[in-house]
Amino acid sequence: MKVSLNWIKEFLNTDELDAAEVAELLTMSGTEVEKVELVGSKFDKIIIGQIKSFTRHPDADKLSLCRVDSRDRELSIVCGANNFKEGDKVALALEGAKIGTFKIKRSKIRGEYSEGMMCSEAELGLSSESEGIMILDSDYPTGADFASTVGLDDVVFDLEITPNRPDCMSIIGIAREMSAMTGHELIIPKYDIDKKIGKDKGLTIKIEDTELCPRYSAMIFEDIPVKDSPMWLKNRLILCGIRPVDLIVDITNYIMLETGQPLHAFDRDLLFSNMIIVRKARNGEEIRTIDDSVRKLDKDALLITDEKKAVALAGIMGGKNTGINNVTRNVLLESANFNGPSIMSTSQKLGLRSEASNRFEKKIDPELTVFALERFNQLLTKITGHTYKNGIYDNYKKTDRQRDLVLRTEKVEQVLGQPIAIDKISGILNSLGIKNKIKKDALEVKIPSFRFEDLEREIDLIEEVARIYGYSNIISRPTKLSENRGKYSKSQSNIKSIRNILANTGLNEVINYSFIGLDEFKESMLDREDDYKRYIEILNPINEDFRIMRTSLLPSLLRTVKNNINRNIKDIEVFEISKVFIDKGRQLPDEPQKTGNTSQWKSRAKELDGGRKRF
Repeated sequence: MKVSLNWIKEFLNTDELDAAEVAELLTMSGTEVEKVELVGSKFDKIIIGQIKSFTRHPDADKLSLCRVDSRDRELSIVCGANNFKEGDKVALALEGAKIGTFKIKRSKIRGEYSEGMMCSEAELGLSSESEGIMILDSDYPTGADFASTVGLDDVVFDLEITPNRPDCMSIIGIAREMSAMTGHELIIPKYDIDKKIGKDKGLTIKIEDTELCPRYSAMIFEDIPVKDSPMWLKNRLILCGIRPVDLIVDITNYIMLETGQPLHAFDRDLLFSNMIIVRKARNGEEIRTIDDSVRKLDKDALLITDEKKAVALAGIMGGKNTGINNVTRNVLLESANFNGPSIMSTSQKLGLRSEASNRFEKKIDPELTVFALERFNQLLTKITGHTYKNGIYDNYKKTDRQRDLVLRTEKVEQVLGQPIAIDKISGILNSLGIKNKIKKDALEVKIPSFRFEDLEREIDLIEEVARIYGYSNIISRPTKLSENRGKYSKSQSNIKSIRNILANTGLNEVINYSFIGLDEFKESMLDREDDYKRYIEILNPINEDFRIMRTSLLPSLLRTVKNNINRNIKDIEVFEISKVFIDKGRQLPDEPQKTGNTSQWKSRAKELDGGRKRF
């Protein structure tokens, strides 16, 4: 994920953030910085120029000879574009500037000197293609530095976000981390949202499966003026790896990057009715997505529909038939929360991933939906200058996403190896948005909704304290070792004996993953056995082959056999000694140790000494 340093600063009460320090702090706190790009340096010696006059080149019909004001003096520029007029502000590359691999220098073109270059968006790397030179806002001051004026004097960090931290898939999330580590105040807009929820009529939201869609919020915007996205907005998206499209789509993408909540805009006039339905697809149902591809769906895919047709593939991509276009004036804006594993499964089956699906897969906070809608409303109002008097439509199966934990200072010291003052611990948690109260030598902690998925136990809180306190500030001490020599427990001795016996009879030991696929589980018919059917599902599986924890060694051994047979190895003698995992509801699972082995996979059993057979 790419994030802009200037954007992060907007949510912190400071301008004093050094790029190298930010990269170091993020990496040491658990968010790996894979790359740091100093974007502003690419636009050195490029300024805002103003075209004062131009005439046709005396020796070339398709070239113009322009006089361009750089504030210090007027420059003579030979230009091949024709999309400009007198008074236009342009991106002017001076002598010595580097455009791609080309260095600007004073040179003669068809007998006339050219002392610089008026640049296009493509030449500056801001788009893949462009028609003519870039025409800038007339309010930009002549002679000003181009990069700082249009918001490109920035540093971009390419971050690796771990699957358990969906809150960090946003500018605000990263700003919160930086606030905790630097002590700078975190400033997040506050809206009186409750007054706007459910006040309007005219839209019905029907959710058929609240497990797959616990919340669907929407806003209606009417009479949106025709307006291009401002340069600063386009550049923010470009820096974060997203191509600008048009004003409405650009703002939805901007809000997704800023808050972590994906939004989708429908052309309201292309919807059949004033009812939005969230339902599973019918087996074989199709939808044409905005990339103009027809997607054939199975019954597990989640759809957004009106009363007549499918209008979006939930959490992944919108439909072509209701997408935003150049005549859209009325918009229905969706801000929903979808089940992560469901979105991941559909995305993998279709081979279709998007910025939205990437976030939904990680289980984002349902409390974000209405905040993102109001943030969109604020930004659209700021850009268009038009006020939208609209309410929020909200269908929410509200669940308790707060968790109460106790954090003992004694436990913190035991784990980290040194005491940390309780006031310091409390301050660290507060800076992360985790409210707490000091009670003698412990803290009563309330886990917020946006950290509900990953902060489950006391040890998780200790990890938060350690990474913000700074691992480098924790004193290293040698481990205290007992003078007694270690030895195997009775259980370990028994397992070792069994392993040796099986190996001595000629079997090869295998070690398999503890994860298996749901298909493997069913093919082994374990779902029919009471002792084996209580499996534990992985919250964020890598793929469908690692969906659940195995309740028996059989599926893993069968996979081993299958893989060998596929490679024409049919003399298979293997065993495995490992744990299986049986779900016990809210308690920790049972983890019994099991032994499994395979027989000879030949046309007939192989005789052993003494007439015994392997089985």
